[in-house]
Amino acid sequence: MEMHDLRIDYVPLDAIQQHPDNANSSDMNALEESIRENGFYSPIIVQRSTGYILAGNHRWLALLREHAETAPVIYLDVDDIRARKIMLADNRTTRLGHDDEGLVYELLNEIAAGGGDIKGTGYDMDDYARLRALIDEPMGDLETIVEEATPLIPGVYEVTPVSGYDDRCFEIAISKTDGSHLTLGDLNKVRKALGLPREDAQDAEKYGIPAWSRRF
Repeated sequence: MEMHDLRIDYVPLDAIQQHPDNANSSDMNALEESIRENGFYSPIIVQRSTGYILAGNHRWLALLREHAETAPVIYLDVDDIRARKIMLADNRTTRLGHDDEGLVYELLNEIAAGGGDIKGTGYDMDDYARLRALIDEPMGDLETIVEEATPLIPGVYEVTPVSGYDDRCFEIAISKTDGSHLTLGDLNKVRKALGLPREDAQDAEKYGIPAWSRRF
């Protein structure tokens, strides 16, 4: 694995520039709000030979709007092909991720309960209300959930409803059709397909059991 030199230099804003092939766009209002609330905490990645920004294009624009004079920069000594790969990967890998909305709500709730506001998180009060409604919404009948989600569940798994305790808590049996052991990765695939909450950490001790039941 190649390890780039990640030394930070503070350079004038006009010493670097947007990459002409950058296809990414961003919500500048949310970004600028975050910078005002939390400070500027992430350096801009720049190709040394061209001065083109590979990651942090909109952070650079935000600094321009705030009339800053310098930016924290990490220069990479890479050719044009590698520069484009880095730029594409930085934009794409961010979009490939997803949030556990239940966990996001808990984090926002902790901030609000601690006396703070959620400004600067990228979420507003409408988002907060939507997440609250989502968390409070009953999940519905488990057999229907499993039936509707079956096309989304990889064929190597079998998921069987066992019983329902109430509209928020169910027990299901999960197994692998080839009889091999389940892993946390297996559980996450099924959980996400069913739209069920994140598993509890203490259930890690159940790894290695080929078929098991679990309460959600």
